[in-house]
Amino acid sequence: MNYLQNGRGDMKTLTVIVLDYAEFDALVNEKVYNGEEVSECVADNEWSNDEDHLYEFNQTVYDIDLKEGSYYRTYEEPQIKKGETVGVASLLTYMFEHSLLDKGNYLIEVSW
Repeated sequence: MNYLQNGRGDMKTLTVIVLDYAEFDALVNEKVYNGEEVSECVADNEWSNDEDHLYEFNQTVYDIDLKEGSYYRTYEEPQIKKGETVGVASLLTYMFEHSLLDKGNYLIEVSW
């Protein structure tokens, strides 16, 4: 999918990978939580029906290490334990930094 974005007066073509919220949760549960059903992005982020959320990742923002089932952020962030809310940007960054997912632009669609 190509998406046109108007930034600073310039139009550009942006390649976007589109996932619905259930596909994103399944991806996170498989890649990050080893098949355990933990991720619920709609509830965790308090999203409403008929929303789209675009995440642009073309460079490293910060690192997250997975140790013994918990997240430890190393970029001046507090420790986030499994079972606590983990933001979509943090989950995407974790997957990018650990080569579980290609960096790029991800559009998560919410509709039920």
